[in-house]
Amino acid sequence: AIGTPLRVTRLHFAVNRDHPEILAMLNQGMRTIMENGEYERIFRNWFVQDLTEDEINRLITSAQEATINAYAPYSQQPSGAALLGMSGMVYTGSSVENGDWSLSSTALKVAILNAVASGEAEFKAVVCLLPDGRILSPTAEELRMLTEFSQEVQVITEPEPGFQVVRLVTELLPEPSATIVPRHYPFPEQWCS
Repeated sequence: AIGTPLRVTRLHFAVNRDHPEILAMLNQGMRTIMENGEYERIFRNWFVQDLTEDEINRLITSAQEATINAYAPYSQQPSGAALLGMSGMVYTGSSVENGDWSLSSTALKVAILNAVASGEAEFKAVVCLLPDGRILSPTAEELRMLTEFSQEVQVITEPEPGFQVVRLVTELLPEPSATIVPRHYPFPEQWCS
């Protein structure tokens, strides 16, 4: 394939039942590239459009503004999040705490719910941060929530102060959960049969 794809579709392999060794080789090959990260590299190279500097700045500014509305009387750690939809719209969220911790919501969860409630269900990128501008890494629960909608979501992280790295949500999760059926991560038994 050369250039921008007109549409992305799944690719399936059919193997004659009389040749189980070919099926075993295909499955082993898929396992290998999934485990060594090559699949992620290929996928990102062909199907993920990198964020522009303007998009990153817009997300960070929006998340910073969202921290103002956070309700964090218990942790004293208000946070804001911004999510860029594939439409180009930015959706924000603020952390909302409750005396019953199970009723609290993180800023990223609120941003996701805001986007979905507005009709946006495909996301390009997210960022979460504190009022002082420090970028927060999403929790495993938030990452799992994002994978429900897109495995292509780019997450702005800050592994060291002042050093930003953009990673795919799937790069931050070690393995897809058995309870989530990702769109571009078929499970081994679905690779070939």
